[in-house]
Amino acid sequence: MLENMSVKADNESKKRFHHTDLYASIPPTCLPIVYHPDYNITFMGLEKLHPFDSGKWGKVIHLLKEEQFITDGNIVEAREATEEDLLVVHTKSYINRLKWSFVVATITEIPPLLFLPNPLVQRKVLRPLRTQTGGTIMAGKLAVERGWAINVGEFSAETWILLIFSSHFVWFQIYNTI
Repeated sequence: MLENMSVKADNESKKRFHHTDLYASIPPTCLPIVYHPDYNITFMGLEKLHPFDSGKWGKVIHLLKEEQFITDGNIVEAREATEEDLLVVHTKSYINRLKWSFVVATITEIPPLLFLPNPLVQRKVLRPLRTQTGGTIMAGKLAVERGWAINVGEFSAETWILLIFSSHFVWFQIYNTI
């Protein structure tokens, strides 16, 4: 039922293009690797109640830096997707349902979230996921421009898994189940 709410009906998706700040101009010296420290979800240990390691993206970046494959200066920093960005693929009703901690607790399978005020859930759980979504959009743009891109934050059950190459996109749509 929640999955059906997240997909826009054809008559609602007439607005295909909108202004977004997710498409930043990226210098050619940057690798098409997108990341933001906000991808990592940490919140009083509640993140340990989920089977996925919600801090794995930071660990991946740390390892790549340690091995000197990347630096802070040559990767692209993701931006948070706004409500307007999300409304391109989600209904207003669905976005509004995410303002209820019970709904987020159900979708993420972390029951204690239902006891927390939603502004806290928005800041500690959903903002990182919106930032990961913004990173996916930026990675898509970079893949078209450069032939390939990686969004480090997209290897989770709460967002989209995206492998991007110049000739095709491989999508596993997951974020819009939240």
